[in-house]
Amino acid sequence: MMKRSMCRSGLLLAIFAMTLVVCGCAGKNDSDRVQLTGKVSYKGNPVTGGDVTLHPMSPSKGTPTNLKIGADGILTITGVDPGEYKMVINTDSVKAAGSGPAPSLPGKGSSDTVKAPPSGMPQPPKDLAGSGSGPKIESTNTSKQPVFVAIPTKYKAVGTTPLTITLVKGKQEKDFELVD
Repeated sequence: MMKRSMCRSGLLLAIFAMTLVVCGCAGKNDSDRVQLTGKVSYKGNPVTGGDVTLHPMSPSKGTPTNLKIGADGILTITGVDPGEYKMVINTDSVKAAGSGPAPSLPGKGSSDTVKAPPSGMPQPPKDLAGSGSGPKIESTNTSKQPVFVAIPTKYKAVGTTPLTITLVKGKQEKDFELVD
């Protein structure tokens, strides 16, 4: 009689343990999550490194998510729950890493020439003619290392950033053009 009782207890315990394992593994899969890629740019040029923090607009959606902008200006968002987020971008970490300043771009109050990049950096293309508000430089960062790009301060704090994004589940693409 004792053996039978122990067998039943063991069987019930095994069923309970398997239920916990199955329920624990049946959480969200990748198709329930966001998979977004896009380019971050400022004045038409890629922001070649920096940090992005996604702050949920609803406190019940969890904690902020930290991401990195690639040296090619590409931002990849994966594994984040769908929802609305404020997007904070900061490139100061690249400056602190000692990459040096990005090449100067023509703009208000400057000539139509581009200053040479720091020593060891690839030279910009000779033909910089572009349409719109001035020439655009194609990415010349072949080193795969981030290069500091100064962006407006308003993007650096959750209280002042104008960037909001609604993320939906599945694959998507979206570019982010920063403006003054």
